[in-house]
Amino acid sequence: MLSILEPFDRPVTFGLIVLLGLVSILLIWHVHNKVKHYLKERYSLLEADLSKDPVTRLAGKDALTLQLQTECRRAIREYSPLSIIGVTLTEREPPERDVKLVSMVLKQLLHRPGDIVYRLDDTTFILLLPSTNERVLAFCERCHGELTRANITVSTKVSVCTFQPSAELNDQHVLAKLQRLIESNRRQNKEAIMSLIEQPIDPSVLHDDL
Repeated sequence: MLSILEPFDRPVTFGLIVLLGLVSILLIWHVHNKVKHYLKERYSLLEADLSKDPVTRLAGKDALTLQLQTECRRAIREYSPLSIIGVTLTEREPPERDVKLVSMVLKQLLHRPGDIVYRLDDTTFILLLPSTNERVLAFCERCHGELTRANITVSTKVSVCTFQPSAELNDQHVLAKLQRLIESNRRQNKEAIMSLIEQPIDPSVLHDDL
């Protein structure tokens, strides 16, 4: 009578079965990791998409804060300036059409890979411009001119801060300074562009290519 263990009496057959078992385990582990990585990527993309503004599809304050932290560290490490611009609509509840127009104009004005536009709140857009010096004022003039020509029904104001690398340069410091400048600009009846520009110490590190 044949024993059910008879095939395992042969070392070659037993070794082959063990090898096939190990290969199966490795394949399962590989597929599991692939699926896990795919699901993680999809979740990250979904999370990022849900955090975007539904009207403009721009990233919001959380994304701005994270990127600003990175850019502040980079500015200190590379000893380069950092500019940030606030574009505000003067009406507290601007028409959706105007919001979309402003978003479109601002995105079209940015050409460098590191320049990003965000929607901070209902009336405020933020442009983050790394390695940008006092020449940013010319960019602000162009920005305001393009917004004026875009046939937007509400008026806009532009507030810009340029920071030089220092120990106090961080996201909280930058946003606090910009917010105070935006509020001052809101209270002005005539000025469309208001700036706070720190003078560079070493001009050789500055970029002029806006």
